[in-house]
Amino acid sequence: MSLLRKFLTVFLAIALLFSFSGCKSLGGVLDFAYFNTAVHIETHDKPISAQTETLIKNTLSNFENEFSTNKETSLIYNFNLAKKDASFNLSDLQAQVLKQGKDAFLFTGGLFNPAVYPLVKLWGFAPYSYTPNYTPPTQEQIQSALSLCDFNNAQIDFENKVLTKTNEHTKLDLSGLVKGVCADAVAQILKDAGHTSGYVNIGGSSLNLLKVSSLGIRHPEKAGESLLTVNTKNYADLSVSTSGDYERYYTDSDGNRYTHLINPFTGKTANTGVSSATIIGINGGLGDALTTALCLCEYSAVKTNSPLTILANKIITEYPDCMIFIVYKKEQTKLILTNKTLNQHFTITDQSYSVVNI
Repeated sequence: MSLLRKFLTVFLAIALLFSFSGCKSLGGVLDFAYFNTAVHIETHDKPISAQTETLIKNTLSNFENEFSTNKETSLIYNFNLAKKDASFNLSDLQAQVLKQGKDAFLFTGGLFNPAVYPLVKLWGFAPYSYTPNYTPPTQEQIQSALSLCDFNNAQIDFENKVLTKTNEHTKLDLSGLVKGVCADAVAQILKDAGHTSGYVNIGGSSLNLLKVSSLGIRHPEKAGESLLTVNTKNYADLSVSTSGDYERYYTDSDGNRYTHLINPFTGKTANTGVSSATIIGINGGLGDALTTALCLCEYSAVKTNSPLTILANKIITEYPDCMIFIVYKKEQTKLILTNKTLNQHFTITDQSYSVVNI
């Protein structure tokens, strides 16, 4: 349980960013450690039964055992070690997660890339190996790793549920979306048990809100404080995905900052000015993937030439009921880009940020 204790401060910070409806004294709380991060679950209507807790623990464990890059039981672990032309029969869950990864890869034009693991490892952000003190790779090393990151070398036959590795050096990492899929699955367990109020939080980035009155989105410069608060009192069953550059990063001796968000086309860490991207109202796995892609997009005030607003508008067109909040900070420019209306759908606490509608 040492990992769980390590993340207790994360829970305290997360708690500051939520305002709940319902009586918390009637509900229950569960804290776990999975996916090398903290899992926090609250219900606000009634206690969580022992049977429901067991189902939740089994689900979390199953997701970790199926998709971890480090566990020998994992499809991903075994795929990454396999030789060329190795094939794997997929379970329904494995096929579902890979389908969401493929859909996100195609939708973002490859900005979200489940085959980016060689670069993730090269930059020192592989699971269980991250350290705030790390020497950045050379350009030669980056170019070498880039050549290995072709997701098309993971051939997926969804009809027959078979995954085939067509290049020995291809390695996958689905951590960019699997927590979102899992958060939705855990929320479904709570709903099946009759819970109607509360939330599931995996790592602070993948959430499912059964019912809460508001959702705070973190201030990128002030840990534990919210920059904006979204009104969710009229909504239920919302998946929430957030990607940001303020959690896992390191700084070299020259003061250059390197984040865990890596561009699969350049091989370098993101330096776009996007501090965070949040999508509310899309299924958790796809939402996780799309927020990652948004963080990798450059922004320009000329909207027709801005990759960030082009992708955001593509998401809004495909999912018109979703809410998008992008926090952008570069030099003296501080923006919140959104498809929602200030003081109707959300409020902000830091007036140095301007709201731009997309």
